[in-house]
Amino acid sequence: MNWWGRMPAHQDWSITVMVTAIGLAAGWVWVTANPRVRRRLGGTRPVTLSRHAAFAAMLVLYLIAFGSPMNVWADRFSFAIHMTQHMLEVMGMVPFGLLAMPDWLVRPLLKVPGFQYFTRRFVGLLFFGVVLNGFHWPWLYDWTLRSAWVHGLEHGLFFVGALFFWWPLLSPLPEIPPFSPGWQIVYAMSGMNIMMPISVYLLISRVPWYAYPYGHDAGLRALGLTPLADQQWGGLIMLLAGGTALGASLVRAFWRYQEPSPELLASD
Repeated sequence: MNWWGRMPAHQDWSITVMVTAIGLAAGWVWVTANPRVRRRLGGTRPVTLSRHAAFAAMLVLYLIAFGSPMNVWADRFSFAIHMTQHMLEVMGMVPFGLLAMPDWLVRPLLKVPGFQYFTRRFVGLLFFGVVLNGFHWPWLYDWTLRSAWVHGLEHGLFFVGALFFWWPLLSPLPEIPPFSPGWQIVYAMSGMNIMMPISVYLLISRVPWYAYPYGHDAGLRALGLTPLADQQWGGLIMLLAGGTALGASLVRAFWRYQEPSPELLASD
């Protein structure tokens, strides 16, 4: 089925998002490629190619999720597309952003009140779980689509919640380092479970949860989906995206857990 060709003509490209992405890219290049600026911020070594690649991946996902027609389709036509947008943000943009950041660039966060508290053990995990599950509850989700400021608050909390959620796995700061590999395994498995309640309910529900706007919009019918099927696809997308991202972290942590300790290598 040619979904793209059958979509209604609301394929808006966000100039604001594109300009923001260009500004972020220019700022990144100016900061990371300028030795004087790096030294002022405490950076003594050049940023690695892998960090540049991670930053580029973050920007690409940002443009796809918020600067492309996906942003309009997510709000007007399809819950499954909206869920794809959310997963690109919390399971793609944020972890790539953390992988991109050198320690000297994020160290000022230590001065933000409450930041270190939310990076403790499972505090960030619980905060993210409440935000993610809460904002997909029917009445609150419908409210986000009716109110621009509530919608903005939702995405802001998603970003902050995902930052705290991924911090124990990808922290770039030695002052608040990532968990040990063993704890990362436990944490990644806990992260999978924290996403289960809302995604499973979306999959097994026999009635559509979201009345606005998906229940009566021609765009959804153009995709050949009923509101209930659209909702079930959204739940499946959440499970697959979360499972893929956290599964990769789980494999990475297990691989490091299996590595022999430096003390053991020295004794050999």
